[in-house]
Amino acid sequence: MIQLFHIYKHYLKGSAALEDISMQVEKGEFVFITGPSGAGKTTLLKLMFLAELPTKGQIIVNGYNITRLRKTALPFLRRNIGVVFQDFKLLYDRTVFDNVALTLAVLGIPKKEIKKKVWEILKMVGLQHKLNALPIRLSGGEQQRVSIARALVNEPAILLADEPTGNLDPDLTVDVMKLFEEINIKGTTVVVATHDKNLISTYRKRVITLEHGRISEK
Repeated sequence: MIQLFHIYKHYLKGSAALEDISMQVEKGEFVFITGPSGAGKTTLLKLMFLAELPTKGQIIVNGYNITRLRKTALPFLRRNIGVVFQDFKLLYDRTVFDNVALTLAVLGIPKKEIKKKVWEILKMVGLQHKLNALPIRLSGGEQQRVSIARALVNEPAILLADEPTGNLDPDLTVDVMKLFEEINIKGTTVVVATHDKNLISTYRKRVITLEHGRISEK
């Protein structure tokens, strides 16, 4: 499902974010990527959905070599990847409904179906009562759940999540992880980047550990 071959990522100032990363995530697998702050976790996720290009190496996602894709093919690839960002990336002048519906509207899904899907996913994350609220009126935890709903509403084949429980209290963390496990059981490949050791020890999944931009354990 996701394969990386000898990936390097260097920035303009010469700093190396990732060095010689080779790894594989199987279809339907649930994997944690962990390591200290600055280890390269976020950069690695960004490469997986082509928010950034590697300096060197090849990345295969869902059968496509994404490092060789034309720009016109990117929207098709990203339809099958849901992403939960650490900083939410919500539209703060749009309602919760609009934020979640945007992905489906771009794909040309009929309005009636959009309404049904958005309601169902918001109910799943416990925010159906906030349908018409603006994100600025929500707590950090609620904003994170809107971000998760937006990532899942299109039923993606792959879910990438960057510190998805970092702003949540313990009870909501349990709810979010339960949701991730449920969609994983249904077939979605889940990759979660986190530095939370308690999360990793509680939910015993395969762990890939990064240190100084390199894989130290997988």
